[in-house]
Amino acid sequence: ALALGADACINYRSSDITAAALGITEGKGVNAVFENIADPNLWPGAFNSLAKNGTLVTVGAHGGGDVTLDVRRLYRDGLTIKSGLWYSHAGDADNALALAAAGRYRAEIHTVLPLSQAPEAHRIASRSDTFGKVVMDPTLG
Repeated sequence: ALALGADACINYRSSDITAAALGITEGKGVNAVFENIADPNLWPGAFNSLAKNGTLVTVGAHGGGDVTLDVRRLYRDGLTIKSGLWYSHAGDADNALALAAAGRYRAEIHTVLPLSQAPEAHRIASRSDTFGKVVMDPTLG
């Protein structure tokens, strides 16, 4: 992420997300968190790293989907939780596709495999040590 332009990174596997975020922001917390797995062990750290009036955007639930929510903090600090699904905001999908067509986004590709190697593609995608997408290309032999 640093090589792609991030100012700072937190490894959620080896660091306390909240403590690291507060350290990076000099105790203020972050304005936005993009949380995409809904893991009950990671959600509290992501949520608690938010600054007052911060927003947590979530999409996906492959981490389990059932998380606890500190509703008192939600109200007290004016926090917002939003679905990151693109149909939730009119025009976002069209805007995102236009930006992609204009070359504003770069997809990180881990590997490209033919469809005949679909089982291998699924094995690779299920590992936690990959970076980027696994693409299956039907035009490859």
